[in-house]
Amino acid sequence: KKYVDYAGLSSFNWSTPQPWKSMVSTFAPAMNAIAALTSKPVIVTETASVAVGGDKVAWITNGYPAVYAKWPQLKAVVYFNVDTRFMGQRDWRLTTPDRSPLDAYADILADSRFQGTVP
Repeated sequence: KKYVDYAGLSSFNWSTPQPWKSMVSTFAPAMNAIAALTSKPVIVTETASVAVGGDKVAWITNGYPAVYAKWPQLKAVVYFNVDTRFMGQRDWRLTTPDRSPLDAYADILADSRFQGTVP
């Protein structure tokens, strides 16, 4: 425990074949497991949502404020802005299905609650 400054996790909203999940729902299992192990601050090192099965803009717009409100130990959330279809996975980019998720993300970044540094 004395060698770890932050706990980390990855969490993705895969949607199909699973049902669409909110950001809180996607983070909850890992956040609960981490809380059982340590009281260290947490960084979500990668997260993303597909654009199929739900509203990706709402996932971003509502998700960031919700996860920070629910888990005060959460210090950073990094969006995984990568098209991994070449590996047989999903297109996670903020420009999928159009630019509206990117605009929502830009709004989140402009909010002072989501700016700062990780010591």
